[in-house]
Amino acid sequence: MAAHHAHAGGERCILHADPDLYISQRGGTDSQSGLIYLLNNLGTQWSGTSVETKWHNQRFIPGAWDGKDGAHPDERMTDAEGNSEFPAPPRGYCVYAPVSE
Repeated sequence: MAAHHAHAGGERCILHADPDLYISQRGGTDSQSGLIYLLNNLGTQWSGTSVETKWHNQRFIPGAWDGKDGAHPDERMTDAEGNSEFPAPPRGYCVYAPVSE
């Protein structure tokens, strides 16, 4: 809930959706940084895919996650076009927030 309150401002945009994986982006506001949200419906493995975000050359940290694997998700970095792969744990979710530097 804290990650949602801190980062979930702005317009929502679906970046990827299929029966096993959902990825959306919240664009942020003056007071909320925005985020990438993933929902993984696969019950046995981490899942993710590369998506194009609105953030270019941006570092992301996992702010909230849960699922059938308690491992800590790794940080992510988008490239010059805003692309990066974002994963989520099996039968779980992950919220990645951009880091201001």
